[in-house]
Amino acid sequence: DTMPLSSAIFKSEQRNPVPQCPPRLDVQTIVAVLWSRMPNTFLTVETARVSERHGWVVQCLDILELSENEGLRKFHYHTLKLYCALCALGNTRVAHALCSHLDQSQLLYTIDNQYLSGMLREGFYNVLMSIHLETAKEARLMMNNEFIIPVTDETRSIKLFPDESKRHSLPGVGLSTSLKPRLNFSPLSFITTKKQQRLHSPQIPLGILKEKAISMLTEAVQGGGSHIRDPVGGSVEYQFVPILKLIGTLLIMGVLTSEEPNVFGEPEEEEAKVEEVEAAAGGGEKEEVSSNEVKAVEAGEEETKEVKPPVKGLLEKTLPESVKRQMCELLHYFCDCELKQRIEAIVSFSDSFVSKLQYNQKFRYNELMLALNMSAAVTAKKTKEFRSPPQEQEEEGEQDTSVKGRLLAMLYKVKGPPKKVEEEPTEQEQAPPSKILTVPLSLCEPR
Repeated sequence: DTMPLSSAIFKSEQRNPVPQCPPRLDVQTIVAVLWSRMPNTFLTVETARVSERHGWVVQCLDILELSENEGLRKFHYHTLKLYCALCALGNTRVAHALCSHLDQSQLLYTIDNQYLSGMLREGFYNVLMSIHLETAKEARLMMNNEFIIPVTDETRSIKLFPDESKRHSLPGVGLSTSLKPRLNFSPLSFITTKKQQRLHSPQIPLGILKEKAISMLTEAVQGGGSHIRDPVGGSVEYQFVPILKLIGTLLIMGVLTSEEPNVFGEPEEEEAKVEEVEAAAGGGEKEEVSSNEVKAVEAGEEETKEVKPPVKGLLEKTLPESVKRQMCELLHYFCDCELKQRIEAIVSFSDSFVSKLQYNQKFRYNELMLALNMSAAVTAKKTKEFRSPPQEQEEEGEQDTSVKGRLLAMLYKVKGPPKKVEEEPTEQEQAPPSKILTVPLSLCEPR
């Protein structure tokens, strides 16, 4: 017995008991939609049924479908964590055995796959580093606070500042001569004799690995962030943390250096290409361009250039705490590189400084040996630095050269050096009273 809502909203439908809306009104509704990643190519699943009692023979499940099956995804993730635990503490024998379960091509494909779930993505990265890279990384970290620097021509060429601007260069960029453990890998061997020992980690193509790491980090920084609806791995944490771990491991191992062309060589190559193109254009075109520019300036026209906004770096983005922690570890590594560079610069400076002092001393010694008209007293005075030990020279250098100091020195030569006055101990420093019984003198007198 009630009128519909349309009769209360629209005046034309006040007495119409049938609910309806005018045709010019558009009503927007929100429909719940579940967004999930789908593979580009689906597997061709072949199934067969033997009988109604036994059921189906084969059930195939794609690895990308594990995001819809939480229990099975956790099972695979914990299996990968178990593989990492078995390879811990340099257990290279188990690492070689696990290579038969996890192929290198499989690992290199999974770390580059953008459609893998976050947990499995992190698990495969950790397995790759535990099997192939962890032993070399720990060997480098053990010598992180030790600096064995050979004094060679390369070491002598290291300076604190790269140029005359007196500004420090980027940490880790430049020449370094500190001795570090070598990277030792052994080829994969699944079936070997019992006497053969696997002392080194399984071999992996480091060149392909570092190229993949640099390209993936570049893509993640340029196309990732908190504003992306569906990032790689499902979240920003799973997108950045595994690749930053891999980059940090490669940096500690020394695989990524300042001479890497993919990191430091692209801008120079692009500038060289631009210069070549401009040089090949010819002089006639330059004259035409210059004449057009003069005409534009005379007409009062201003040349407008499209300025692209700079791409935000990783430190300028809003990141979760786990990604910030990985960035702090990378910055800690760069601080270690800067400390190493300064120690090498100190060694280089000290070697050059000592060599100059020795050259000066040898030059003065040769002058004394070649001098013929020098008295014995002057010769003895000038050759004292070559005859007396350094400690006596330091003590003589500390003497007072004033009139009072000279008089006291002459007095000390006649009477000898003054004796040190022992200070009386204070009340707190005095020894505690002994328990010896003291007898008065009156009792000891004979009667």
